[in-house]
Amino acid sequence: MKYLGKYDELSPGKNYPSMKNFFSERPYNGQEKIIHYLRNGKEDMCRMEVAKDIFSGKIISNEMIGMNDGEYTWFDTLAYYVEKYNLRLPKEFEDKILK
Repeated sequence: MKYLGKYDELSPGKNYPSMKNFFSERPYNGQEKIIHYLRNGKEDMCRMEVAKDIFSGKIISNEMIGMNDGEYTWFDTLAYYVEKYNLRLPKEFEDKILK
């Protein structure tokens, strides 16, 4: 499966780009549909771990849920970053959701 968390802040030490490089100044077309999709993936694991916003320190959740759609995998907190910071995900994934 393809992992959607390939950002330095989410997977440090792997030479991924910073999530900040993919923030949009404004909400974008299809963003709500992408957020809905991310929140409604198939749950495949749960870690009892406090998830904090990497940039503000705000607690997002008291657990981290691994999700997937059979092709992509991500943690449920990814939807938070898409909503809060207008994070753009890989074009291939966005195109899949918005078609």
